[in-house]
Amino acid sequence: MTRVKISAGILCLLVGISIFSGIWVNKRCGLMLDGVRQLEELAESNNTAQASELAAELSFQWDDFSSFAAILVKYDRLAEIGTLFSKIDYLVESESPDLIEELSELEHLLELLCRSETPVLTSVL
Repeated sequence: MTRVKISAGILCLLVGISIFSGIWVNKRCGLMLDGVRQLEELAESNNTAQASELAAELSFQWDDFSSFAAILVKYDRLAEIGTLFSKIDYLVESESPDLIEELSELEHLLELLCRSETPVLTSVL
């Protein structure tokens, strides 16, 4: 009977960690998505100073998020997004015409990460 209790406890712990990580990843990705959309608006309006500040803040948010998320999420998903975040700072400062395209790709990948971590019945089975 003790083995059953220990197994049930471990299962409950794993379910709890899964729920926490899904909610945490969705919340943080949502905040970064909002920031990327704001950055896209600033880039379209040629507001370089505010865009540069926001890009630096988003990079800091990503670094903070990815250091802990690497434990919970497959690292290959995080690596590509991290590469795009590192490009964004440079593209904003150099006022590159490729910035909007890169931001669009970054937005898509963040949405994909958010959707992939949302627990739905089809992904559990």
